[in-house]
Amino acid sequence: MDASDGGLLDSLVLRAQGAMEAALRGASLCSVSRDPCRGATDVKVCEGRWYTLRDIQRDLERGLEPQAALAAAAERVESRTPSGPAWVDYRRGAQEGLDLARSVLETAAH
Repeated sequence: MDASDGGLLDSLVLRAQGAMEAALRGASLCSVSRDPCRGATDVKVCEGRWYTLRDIQRDLERGLEPQAALAAAAERVESRTPSGPAWVDYRRGAQEGLDLARSVLETAAH
C-alpha cells in the first residue's frame, strides 16, 4: 500500500467519525445505546462503519497487506453475533465500512 491508498482510507475514517459525531448530537455512545428514543439506529450504523474502517486502518499500520487486513476485518464482522436491534444496526454499519474499505483498497491496487 502506498501513501495515496492510506490517504483514501484515512479520509474514509475521518468521514465516518464525523458522521458518527453528527449522529450522536453531543451524547455519549453508551447513553444513546441505552435510550432507543435518541436515534440509536443511525448512531450504531455510524459506529459500526467507523470502527471497522479504523480496525482496517490499524491493521495496515501494523504492516498487514491490504487483502489480509480486509480478510481479517471481514472475519471479525462475521464473528459478531448481533443480539438485539442495536447490534443488528452496528453490524450493518460494519459491513458498510468493510465494503467501503474494500472498494478503496482494491481500486488502489489496480
